[in-house]
Amino acid sequence: MNNPYASPNEGTSKAEQPKVVLPENIPAEHIFLLKGKFDGYKGEWHLALTDDAAYLYVDPSKCFMIARGGAWGKVSRDLLTITLTANGETKAFSFVEPPSGSKKHDIRIIDAWVGPPSFDDLKKKLGGASIFLFSLGVLFVLFALPVPADPANQIPAAPLDYFGIIIGSLLIFGSSLRQFKPSRYIFFSDAMLFLIYAVSEFINIANGRSRWFVLFAGFLLLLCQHNLRNFFRFKTLRGDDYCYEPLERNTTKTSDDASEVTSGNQFRERFKGLSS
Repeated sequence: MNNPYASPNEGTSKAEQPKVVLPENIPAEHIFLLKGKFDGYKGEWHLALTDDAAYLYVDPSKCFMIARGGAWGKVSRDLLTITLTANGETKAFSFVEPPSGSKKHDIRIIDAWVGPPSFDDLKKKLGGASIFLFSLGVLFVLFALPVPADPANQIPAAPLDYFGIIIGSLLIFGSSLRQFKPSRYIFFSDAMLFLIYAVSEFINIANGRSRWFVLFAGFLLLLCQHNLRNFFRFKTLRGDDYCYEPLERNTTKTSDDASEVTSGNQFRERFKGLSS
């Protein structure tokens, strides 16, 4: 008989996630030590790369998989941190230095493993910021409208800001263009708009505007930097027939199999090309 006082979580069993089996014999040079909080556990994690997937794990019993074919956007790193999306959760991790005496891994291998983005990735990236840019453009237009003077509160009249009207209108137009004509050059045009607007704000500050607008100008420069970064990230797009290079493994050459392992640097050459 069902318990009428049981909570919904007690009355229905939670769907179990399929267990991920960590592959064996993953080379040490393809395993990175991370530190962060994920799935309720805070501490050290491992990120292991294989030809087909990446595995984020504490131990073999707590393991999450990221398929290599869909890794772009789910695995991204900067100089000191890496952001991973697995099991519907996105978290940032910091890289942990290996023990003294151990060989330091080159984290740029992660970029080569992820590979270039696809055209679908470009559309998703452009579409994700459309609402934000449209709203920002509307705000720019509203702030550019003339404001009558308020002598009671000692507020002077503000004339129509034609420059703000133009910038805001271009952002509104660009947010629509992202949906109908996706191109990486939209990132570049947005970056130039934010840069020009930031420079104009610094000029206005130098001419007597409140120094609090330095924060706004700094925010515009951050948006400029973000769009420039995306412009270069989408320089190369992978096609539908793109094939990922296998990971290079350190194998011992012998006289019998030297011909089979002499060309084992394809992945490293691709890695060098992406990192240059």
